[in-house]
Amino acid sequence: LGLGAAGWLLAQLPSRDLILGFGALFLIIIGYTLLVPALVVLLTRLLLPACRALFGVIGGLAVRGIDRGLSRSGLAVAALSVAVAATVGMGVLVTSFRANVADWLGQTLQGDLYISAPHSVSSRADGLLDPEVRQRLQGLPGIAELSTGRRLEVETERGPVALLAIGMASRSPRGFSLVGEPPPDLWDGFAAGELLLISEPYAYHQGLKPGDPLEVYSAEGPRRFRVGAVFRDFGSDRGLLVMAGDVFARYWRDPGISAIGLFLEPGADLNQVQARVRAALAGLPQSPRVRSNREIRAHSLEIFDRTFTVTRVLRLLAVLVAFVGIFSALMAMLLEQGRERAILRATGVTPGQLLGLVGLQTGLMGLMAGLLALPLGLVMGRVLIQVINLRSFGWSLQPLTPPGVFADALLLALAAALLAGLLPAWRSMRIEPAAALREE
Repeated sequence: LGLGAAGWLLAQLPSRDLILGFGALFLIIIGYTLLVPALVVLLTRLLLPACRALFGVIGGLAVRGIDRGLSRSGLAVAALSVAVAATVGMGVLVTSFRANVADWLGQTLQGDLYISAPHSVSSRADGLLDPEVRQRLQGLPGIAELSTGRRLEVETERGPVALLAIGMASRSPRGFSLVGEPPPDLWDGFAAGELLLISEPYAYHQGLKPGDPLEVYSAEGPRRFRVGAVFRDFGSDRGLLVMAGDVFARYWRDPGISAIGLFLEPGADLNQVQARVRAALAGLPQSPRVRSNREIRAHSLEIFDRTFTVTRVLRLLAVLVAFVGIFSALMAMLLEQGRERAILRATGVTPGQLLGLVGLQTGLMGLMAGLLALPLGLVMGRVLIQVINLRSFGWSLQPLTPPGVFADALLLALAAALLAGLLPAWRSMRIEPAAALREE
């Protein structure tokens, strides 16, 4: 309890030190693990009446065997609990992360179609579009308005950072998910070139907040802006500045654009307009990419899912390690309780009943591990989201606890325990009572 409380308090410290965050998580895990054997004893007391009622004498023997072999069973259940809790914690993190990214994409992509320059290295729209692209789009049927974007890296007093210069459409302000209450003059000051928007990771890592000054080096020399607002952004953990497009063109003497967002007229057919846009842009020296809002969102989430595929492998590896631990514990318990099981065989217990005894015992250990993993997994998920992830990337996430994660945890713990118990159960069935009872 002391170690767990120390870990939780350490996680609440207003620090940005990632090592302290991992230290807090380690203390929480160790503290909870040391509690598991006592919790196993409590669970055996609670489960004993039910197991006796359902399985008779064999049920009582299975539960009491876990209690008597606590030096082995307690460690095995603790190992499996921590492994399964890791899968719960990672499941909570990944699910919350994906849901937050999906919501962010839904709000950020306000346009219906997006046109970007082809890029040989990255899928990011940071190349330059041919100036003729915008001219060819003017007056196309079905297009109500458009926005422009120019992305590049600029130097600031705090070092280099990505900048997005945006020529806004009427719906563009809705694409920013602002942190906190914005000032009433935000968009007027933004259009006038007095205010910048900065992404949440940049604000976190640089210690900036609305109202703070920020000097950016332009083609005409240093320009001092004020931070107007902080917005959520999962596009980069390094950070992003957003500036009005005409302000950027004036101070950097750069009228180029990297991307164009098209906003369709009410009732316009997306596929027809997309076909018109592609036909209008055909024949350019470099063919721009034309993608719908839906395509970009689906592609982004596909990349997200591929990125986190490795977490599934890591979760299975953790369970594999715990599987080895519980298998070793069951084999040790078989050796320790060999004489007891030989007496059971000599007094009339059949090999099938002995198989049921070992199977029920391993199943109960898996059930206990699954149940005990749930609270630890929830705490681990919360620390991963609010401490580790925030200190690593500067992204704040709204935690979600999907019920499917808990069902998966229970099934995983039961499956690992029952599989680990197959060989000990088979060897228990083959016990020769006379040989096992013979003393040295």
